[in-house]
Amino acid sequence: MRIVVTGAAGFIASNLIPRLLDRGDEVVGIDNFFLGKLAYLQPIVDRSGFRFIEHDLLDLDEVIRVFAEFRPDRVWHLAANSDISYGTTYTDFDLKGGTIVTYNVLEAMRRGGVKELVFSSSGAVYGEPTVMPTPENYGPILPDLALRREQGRLRGAHHSVLSQLRHALLDLQVRQHRRPEPDPWSDPRFRASPE
Repeated sequence: MRIVVTGAAGFIASNLIPRLLDRGDEVVGIDNFFLGKLAYLQPIVDRSGFRFIEHDLLDLDEVIRVFAEFRPDRVWHLAANSDISYGTTYTDFDLKGGTIVTYNVLEAMRRGGVKELVFSSSGAVYGEPTVMPTPENYGPILPDLALRREQGRLRGAHHSVLSQLRHALLDLQVRQHRRPEPDPWSDPRFRASPE
């Protein structure tokens, strides 16, 4: 399979790409190194089947050119702002790096006939942690009822936007991967003890 991975020099993508290569996929990784790190790519940059393109996904014409040249079967769209504080100083950063970049990727897919997108949700849906820096074993994060209702509305809105994009831009198979939400009713740590 021929795969484009956006945000290739980020932590998640740089751990995904070796697995894709190991199973025999051809991968083009795209990153502008604004937040990505060259060190993350060092172990894979010379691997057979991998090509890296240093490019800003805000340049729609170049994204379309890359997709037309490589003709991917699937796109793993992992390019995103991982520095939340930066977005509070430069208020259009998340608009450009999230919404416009995603539009550019979808438009390049539409024009190139790419039918499959893998999109990863963020940990932001779980709210703010109370421990900073947050350790790996933190949690489970159990949102209160109001947050749970809001997340349901956000998921519905998210699904609606993706559905509209699917019908408006291309016939797209969306596979959304997100961390499963813990169920407090099935977790024995949260059951009431018999009295």
